[in-house]
Amino acid sequence: SDSSPLGAFVGPRVSAQLLVHGQGLFPVADPISLVYGPDGLVWGSSTSHILRLAIGSNMSVVAMFAHNNSFQFHGAYSLVAADNTYFCSDAGSVTAYGLADPADPRSAIRRLRVFDVRGVVDGEHLVGLSMTYDGYLIYATSAGRVGGVSRDFSSASEVLQLPGRDRVG
Repeated sequence: SDSSPLGAFVGPRVSAQLLVHGQGLFPVADPISLVYGPDGLVWGSSTSHILRLAIGSNMSVVAMFAHNNSFQFHGAYSLVAADNTYFCSDAGSVTAYGLADPADPRSAIRRLRVFDVRGVVDGEHLVGLSMTYDGYLIYATSAGRVGGVSRDFSSASEVLQLPGRDRVG
């Protein structure tokens, strides 16, 4: 991750896609985004799974959570909060995932909550997800709309429409 003090995985040649799917065509078509969690394990998401990986001298799957296989969900826009909650986006929502037992970093993954972005129209999808210094999640859509939501999804900002949506160049 570009915001992690930890370096890239260096070890025997292995890919997260092969760990999740094995051999075949699907690993090539199922990109996986990885981010380090505060416990040293890695969170990841793809079009088919949320996963946790241990990365040391070798890479291994610690836990996987299967979700609806959809190319609307690719996990490229994801982050991990200091409390080890993993946030990722799909076409029109932000989802929080956590551990079944927060005291056990190797426990199962569970879906904690979903925030549906208000007013998403046909063809619009989330194209960015970040966190502010004070912990608010900020999202951006392909239609030039920007909004924010608290990490527990209890409060959301007004959605701002950026100017220039109907102009090209």
